Amino acid sequence: MSLSSRAPSSALCLVSLLLSACASSAPALPVEDVLKNAARAGQGISSASFQGEVTFDVTTSNGHSFQGIANLEGEIQDGGTHIHSIIDADMHMDAPGVPTTLAGEIEVIATPLETFLRLHSLSSEEDHPLTHPDVIGALKNQWWVIADESAGDLALLPVTPDPAVLQAQAEVVSVLRDRGFAAIRGRRAYHYETSIDHEKLTLFLVELARERGEVFDLAGLTEELASSAATGELWIDAETFVLHRVQWTVTSLPLGTSGSSTFSFTIDIFDHNHAPPIELPDNAVPLDPIIGTDASILAPGTDLPSASALEEQIIEKMLQEGVPLTLP
Repeated sequence: MSLSSRAPSSALCLVSLLLSACASSAPALPVEDVLKNAARAGQGISSASFQGEVTFDVTTSNGHSFQGIANLEGEIQDGGTHIHSIIDADMHMDAPGVPTTLAGEIEVIATPLETFLRLHSLSSEEDHPLTHPDVIGALKNQWWVIADESAGDLALLPVTPDPAVLQAQAEVVSVLRDRGFAAIRGRRAYHYETSIDHEKLTLFLVELARERGEVFDLAGLTEELASSAATGELWIDAETFVLHRVQWTVTSLPLGTSGSSTFSFTIDIFDHNHAPPIELPDNAVPLDPIIGTDASILAPGTDLPSASALEEQIIEKMLQEGVPLTLP
């Protein structure tokens, strides 16, 4: 091939390289524009996959404490009304009636009307009715369903990428530091250090409650915001403006009159609008008769019954409902 015949292709390659270089070094948009675009992008998310880690430290009003770490992964569908997650957690507890250590994996599917649960594993370093072999053997690997008007509340947890939560990440933050661009999952992303803007958060939640026809406790939120602090980081796609990663640390968050908590989480969000479907189990067994419909004994700051009494209650209810007690 002659030099002249190679010249056009060489010139095209050179032009392509120059265009690529120009694209990769395109000037960054102002922070305000990025956040506005990210808020709009969040509104258009119907499905996504997520994975991440959560750490928590809860102190109850009566001096009991709960600490732990959890790894989670899953998907959202239907604009966040359906959430599937697998949670692998390790906990340490200092409270009467519960084991001091607890480790396990549970699968959860949350919908607006029902929550499905499947226990994969549960263990403790000491004997306790919650980890009794008969109880674990009966509960393990079976889908259970809790039908309750509050069952869909998991869809609003801040550690899952509900589109409303994704929108909030972009609408209620103040950027403390622009850290430029970062690479995440092969994508170029804006990287910001952030904090919660209390006024923006209040306005956002008031509007969200109005759209959903819900009652909003403005006084309660104001009190919580006054005693807590939240700092984090956001990674926003430089082209599509979808949120790729969110990281938050929240300190001294009140739990009503029951105590306070500190937690931090890092969640990666991907497969935007292309997440795998969520299939609801068709063989789930109602769990309400086994655990009872009054879950107040599980509220922070409440002492549980003695170990022997709790074991008797659990096994007695399982026998009454015809649940076979078999070793795993």
